Amino acid sequence: MNSWFVTKDGSVARKSVVVRHCVPQHEAEHMLLGTPLESISYRDANCHRWNHELHTAIIDDDLEKVKEVLLDGKAGLEDLLPPGDELHPPIVCASIWNRPQIVQFLLESGADPYAGSEDEKSKKFTAADVAGSHGFPDIMKVLLKQPDFDPLRSVASDGMVAIHRACFGGLPEHTELLRVILNAGVNPNALTRKGSTPLMIAEMYERHESVALLQSHIRKINDEAIDAAIQREWDRLSGRPGDQPSLEFVERIMQDMYRKAQQGGQKVMMVQLRRQLENRGLEVDRSLAREL
Repeated sequence: MNSWFVTKDGSVARKSVVVRHCVPQHEAEHMLLGTPLESISYRDANCHRWNHELHTAIIDDDLEKVKEVLLDGKAGLEDLLPPGDELHPPIVCASIWNRPQIVQFLLESGADPYAGSEDEKSKKFTAADVAGSHGFPDIMKVLLKQPDFDPLRSVASDGMVAIHRACFGGLPEHTELLRVILNAGVNPNALTRKGSTPLMIAEMYERHESVALLQSHIRKINDEAIDAAIQREWDRLSGRPGDQPSLEFVERIMQDMYRKAQQGGQKVMMVQLRRQLENRGLEVDRSLAREL
């Protein structure tokens, strides 16, 4: 375990107290029952692997100090920092502390957005994973601004990405994070390595707001897919590509799509096709209609 060993010196009591890395130095006095900061010494079993100045600057949300430390060459973008029991790249450390401005600066300085931390069980995770798990929409907004950033690229051993992790959380921040991800055009049906979708996770953990948000985006995607399929068939068969399909043609194609969705057990698509038919003043063929 990588821990700070904080020694309390005094004539009455001499004992060592273990304080996690994630405890800012300025909070130690409170944790040690009023011990003056001057009498507290900090050291780390792996002190040669991390930069104390950069770590403290991130914790204190001191962007200018972060710039100073990096620009002066006192620390590097690949240094490992310890906000928990593991060691993390600076960009992950800044994400854990929810420091979007520092994350932005690190990215502008060349930090790898996919730089992964690895805990004692070899479970890797990135800044985006942290944002998803903790519900940090501002961190995700910064990452999504990167031209080549792919929010579905995973380094995690469980194959999950931020959109999956956000669906476990029940805080308003998790729902807002999910909204940010979906509005960026991320596939709401993205699968984990075990075949779970974000909607499955949200439903399992009864995250009702996330469920409603996901269903809304899935409906939008399916509606667009239906319209595109109809137009594609019209362009191919009508001889008048680009024209608006006739209502009779739309009904025929949608009835066929409904039949295929029914055969494949795609209930969500069946519901949407039925709704689209009804919006056009049509209904599902009686030979196909049955309880969903």
